[in-house]
Amino acid sequence: MTALEFQLKHRRHVLDYRRQENIVQSETFAEAWKMASPVQLERIQYLLKHPDPIYLRELILTILFDFLPSLSLRKLRQLASFAGIAYYSKQSKSQLSEELQRKGINDSKNRSRVS
Repeated sequence: MTALEFQLKHRRHVLDYRRQENIVQSETFAEAWKMASPVQLERIQYLLKHPDPIYLRELILTILFDFLPSLSLRKLRQLASFAGIAYYSKQSKSQLSEELQRKGINDSKNRSRVS
């Protein structure tokens, strides 16, 4: 491995840790932590030790998707923001739920990967 390759690899790790830190500090993460099953909590703890921000984000979205009908409009907007849905602040609760479903949070491919 050359010095340049090592530097690039190290930089990727640093960026992953920063992304993961932003996820962990979010209210969405706190909500998912409260609602997660023991198995999901173990998975989150594993991901905190082995950073994979994309996988962590998918896991959080999967946990929260199970509770979608019971979430308030404020929480749905936070979840939509977290999921990267455009114009979420102008949508109603039912529109946000539909958009989150369309986004594929409940997609079986995602659920099998993160459960």
